[in-house]
Amino acid sequence: MPDLVARFQDLISGLACSQSQESDVLLRQLNPADAKRLRLCAIPHTFDAAVLQVLDPDLGGPAAATAMRDFEHLAAVVQLPGCLALHDVVRRQLFTQWLLPEHREEFSAASRRLSTHFQPQASDTSMARSTKERSSVFHLVGADMEEGFRRFQQLYREHREQFRPGECEILVRLVHEYDVVLNETLQMWLSYYDAELAADTRDWRRAADLLTSLLTRGVESRLYALSQLTLGYVLRQMRDFDSAEAACRSALKLATELNSEDVPIHSIEYQLGLIARDRGRVDAARTWLEKAIRSATAADKRMGVIAAGNSLGTLLFRIAPQEAIDLFERCLDQLSPERDGLLFARVVNNLATVYADIGEWEKSQFRYQQSLDIKRAAADSHDQASTLFNIARVYQAQKKLDEADRALREAASLFEMTQDLTNAARAYRELARLWFAAEAPDDGDLFLSKALNLYELADAKDEGRATRREFKTWLTGAGPGPGASWVVLLVGIIVVLMMMLVMAAFELK
Repeated sequence: MPDLVARFQDLISGLACSQSQESDVLLRQLNPADAKRLRLCAIPHTFDAAVLQVLDPDLGGPAAATAMRDFEHLAAVVQLPGCLALHDVVRRQLFTQWLLPEHREEFSAASRRLSTHFQPQASDTSMARSTKERSSVFHLVGADMEEGFRRFQQLYREHREQFRPGECEILVRLVHEYDVVLNETLQMWLSYYDAELAADTRDWRRAADLLTSLLTRGVESRLYALSQLTLGYVLRQMRDFDSAEAACRSALKLATELNSEDVPIHSIEYQLGLIARDRGRVDAARTWLEKAIRSATAADKRMGVIAAGNSLGTLLFRIAPQEAIDLFERCLDQLSPERDGLLFARVVNNLATVYADIGEWEKSQFRYQQSLDIKRAAADSHDQASTLFNIARVYQAQKKLDEADRALREAASLFEMTQDLTNAARAYRELARLWFAAEAPDDGDLFLSKALNLYELADAKDEGRATRREFKTWLTGAGPGPGASWVVLLVGIIVVLMMMLVMAAFELK
């Protein structure tokens, strides 16, 4: 008993000034060899016997298996399928200690071994490959900050070109674990990626604030141009077209001077085309988008050609539908559902929209459903909502009112979930139109109220006022809409009565 009391007193005294009490308690319970190995286990996010041997190259297979059995009973160790992990609090404390200068050499060597261990193999499945790539890059940053960050940027760009924002978010979150040791230049690059991810989740205000702050910090020219380009995209989404165009023109001027592949001129021309399109300047939009296609073709940027071609199709689909169809078909020829999932789905969605606009309802429904299936498989909630909203129009044209109702309800719910309140309001507005036309005023009133509330929350005052005017007109029976059916019936009865009176008068003569 005295020995236990002495050990407890020693443990307490050792923790008195500790900033990492949980991890210190854990390590003090272990013999020195196991404590050292468990500290090493804080470098990766999970570990098994094979990883344990990578961390401690002197550890044999049987000894690694024994250590794993001992570790799995510790309160701070979490058991996962096929591996173990340290509790988040404990791992964070130990990982922070590894980043201190006095541990740099040992930490770098262990991280280098882990980076090599996690290199993907040719036989790996796509999911296993993605997981290994992330782990390999994470540990390469720990082994060599500059080399690892370059590899992180390369993988991040690859994922963005493949429209995989979820993978980008995981990568950025992993690199943020090194925040305390990143130099200022790398911190600024990471802030830029944070802004891109904020834009991906439609958090326009946060993205704009991050980029505006970044542009005041004296960043290098390449990052400055990219930040201006992304700020232009964000401001376009915020409907501040003058500022968006100014930001993109600034980016174009600098990119032309730099003449670097790292600042893609075709992307800036593409964004200027979208700004002109959203301002209703069709000729200017077409000019910029055609420039973007030429620049992307010259730079051998397949995805740039497709993105600009797709947007040019959306610009032309009303004024030149067959030209738009041809553009979309050419884009699809360069894409595959398996490799380019979401981008393929977006182009197919746009092709379906052209077919709907020219009344080719069967073709439109087939293409919309094709797009929706891909988006459901990818769990892309916002794009699902867009396609559901579009396909509802086809169902209405085909008199499939129940299908239209279900599509619009789901679209509205998904738009709300992704914080796109303006489009959620539009979906509810369409539901109101649907049910007023079907002479179900109670449902129509409910959806109209939801639409108007969401327009208010989204600060879309002009659309809200237009919707109020539209439904006021309908409800008073002065135009087509919810009140039109009984008005038409009443007018019909009056006309018939007048005709009967006229006929009676002729007979009297």
